[in-house]
Amino acid sequence: MATTCPNCGAAVGSEDRFCPACGAAVAAERGAPSVGDLAEPRNLARIAQVVALIGFVLPWITVSCQGRVLAQVSGLDMALGRATVHNPFTGVSQAHSGSPNGAIVVALVMIIAGLAISFNMAIVRTALANIIACATALLLIAYEVLVSAGSMVRSQASTTRVPDNGVERSIAEAIKVGTGFGFWLTCLALAAAIFFYLRVRGGGRSDRAPHVTRAEPQVRSNGAGSDPPPP
Repeated sequence: MATTCPNCGAAVGSEDRFCPACGAAVAAERGAPSVGDLAEPRNLARIAQVVALIGFVLPWITVSCQGRVLAQVSGLDMALGRATVHNPFTGVSQAHSGSPNGAIVVALVMIIAGLAISFNMAIVRTALANIIACATALLLIAYEVLVSAGSMVRSQASTTRVPDNGVERSIAEAIKVGTGFGFWLTCLALAAAIFFYLRVRGGGRSDRAPHVTRAEPQVRSNGAGSDPPPP
């Protein structure tokens, strides 16, 4: 059963994988797996982006002192510029508010935007944009957590007050800042999204046939300006 090419409208045979006129892939259009097939790289990439967003509400930074947790800061807390420090000796919790972390906000927006356009535009065309967005978000998050934010959280936690000044000083010196589960989950999910979008791009290129050049028929004119036919 013949069909038409979705790209140029030319007739395509039922066994043809590529359009004989323009070279566009037509077999993928007729027999493509359903959107609900979770094994497709495009859907796996989207799932990875959703997992990365879930990681934003889990702890990214853990502040502890002598084995006692003083604070846990999530990715969302970093984006909003907030942190709550708990004093294990007095039981008092102190909220700290600051300016939103611009780098984390940008990373969050890029992940959400990339996920949104993957549902509204051709996935192969948006794969490169998503690769750039996820890679940029991954670099921003890693820098802010591993380099920049650690010193900021340490300085906030070191303001914890206890009655004895000597104990206060020892607490400030014993404060340790570590990375939480949510941070590693987000980073691994973004790396997975990059990997699957690379597969999407590779699959999109392999589905393209070499360009087919249509030969223009030569028409001889018998008008006044043409050569007379041989006798």
